[in-house]
Amino acid sequence: MRLPKTVGIVSEILKEASRKYGVTVYRFANVGNHLHLLIKVSRIQMWAPYIRELCGRIAQQVRAVIGLAAEERFWLFRPFTRIVRGWQKAFKSVCDYVYLNRLEAEGFISRKETRTLKDLRAIWSDGG
Repeated sequence: MRLPKTVGIVSEILKEASRKYGVTVYRFANVGNHLHLLIKVSRIQMWAPYIRELCGRIAQQVRAVIGLAAEERFWLFRPFTRIVRGWQKAFKSVCDYVYLNRLEAEGFISRKETRTLKDLRAIWSDGG
């Protein structure tokens, strides 16, 4: 999903589905074979149709662009979700996590050396 011809498609599908279902996207990272999202769903009843449409449209459109055969699976697992409770420490931790995944996907860092944002700041302050 990080191919130059698919990355824009994935971002556009995310924007359209989020607008349609009233979902606020705080952070987003396209890691290639999966996505990290920090979102707020306006009504809990909108979660199931939102994630169903988002995953389905991404699979359909990316499959068409890359020419994946119909019998090959696109998603290997169901979406993993976690409710973040708290708008201070927990929210900031998830923001940092998604940010680190974005940096890793773009090739700026290796998660073997950088487990937390604190590690990243230490590396950058040392000039490494």
